[in-house]
Amino acid sequence: MSREIKRENERGGDWIKIGRIKETDSNDVKNMQFLCKGLNSKSTSSGGGGSSNSSSSSSSSSSSSSNIVVVVVVVAVVGLAVVVVVVVVVVVVVVVVVVVVVVVVVAPVVVVVVVVVVEVVVVVLVVVVVVVVVVVVFVVTVVCSLPLFATFFCVTWSLLYDFKSSTATHCKVRNYLPSISAAIGGFTPQRYVWRICIGLHASPRFMIAVAYYSFHTSIHVGRHNELYKTLAALASLFHIIEVGSLVGLTYISSTENHDLHEILFIFFMAGAILYMGMSIYLFSWGRTNNGRQMTLPESKSLFYKKLLFGLNVSIFLLSVYVFLRHNWYCEPGVYTVFAALEYLVIATNIGFHATAGLDFAPFSLAYVNTELISPSPQAKPKDS
Repeated sequence: MSREIKRENERGGDWIKIGRIKETDSNDVKNMQFLCKGLNSKSTSSGGGGSSNSSSSSSSSSSSSSNIVVVVVVVAVVGLAVVVVVVVVVVVVVVVVVVVVVVVVVAPVVVVVVVVVVEVVVVVLVVVVVVVVVVVVFVVTVVCSLPLFATFFCVTWSLLYDFKSSTATHCKVRNYLPSISAAIGGFTPQRYVWRICIGLHASPRFMIAVAYYSFHTSIHVGRHNELYKTLAALASLFHIIEVGSLVGLTYISSTENHDLHEILFIFFMAGAILYMGMSIYLFSWGRTNNGRQMTLPESKSLFYKKLLFGLNVSIFLLSVYVFLRHNWYCEPGVYTVFAALEYLVIATNIGFHATAGLDFAPFSLAYVNTELISPSPQAKPKDS
């Protein structure tokens, strides 16, 4: 006669067979029950240790978030300031040294005057070059580098510290990359870094959206000029919708309000695609009208715009198919392909907007008193 000794699993309530023993000796039964209790106590203690380790790791990751935010802001501001200050200081030192040497060594006043004039011209040219470089660096760095850095940081941090949670989907199949929505809005400090970077780059983006209207309408295209100006205004509107939707989906994450986040993403993609397409059309129309030949920077800008726009649209359509396939079939790894395509969509969008560095290279950002440039419209000529 034999019987089974069973014990109840604490988590699921399942019964697990641990072996058959004979009833020849009651001491054996007691020993076996003692061993089962020992196993239960060990598993409980090991589970408690795991929870303490996870809590300690989460506290350490949250404590490092403030340091990361400070580094992002300080590096961006200090780096640009140091470059400008060093260039200006070097030029001033060179000017002073040359003037002193000429005054001491070379006596004629005419030579001194000539040298001083040359040095003043050199200083003016250097200042103009520095201003142009600062504007280009400002456009390329603030408008393009901040979103690119934020994307790279959020994805990398999610892979290192939130891999299981950030790659989980409703299909419960294995994935290896987090989606953009999961990486930027589901965890900290990723959420903080992404919001700071997008917030810093949003204001210049709105300024560039308005500036592109003046950029396009600075050229008169003839009898269709009114239509051209209307399309330029519409392109700037789509640009503003793109940036505004990006800010909205940044501060309203998919975990907080999934429906609104999805709507804002649709507006973002629609505004981006319409803006890029109309920008290429306006650029080609205005820069080749009436037999005008494009300059080399304009040709390069148009080439990169067309290339990046084609890549952006094709990759986006492919990502839509992969996303639907993931929802239909729940295949392992398909959502990973979708996440990788999302990264490429963002990269090509950033690259398209980086062509603003070529378009606005001859321009500079200035705060000007317009009364010193043109007379006020209220001003009336004095009677003689």
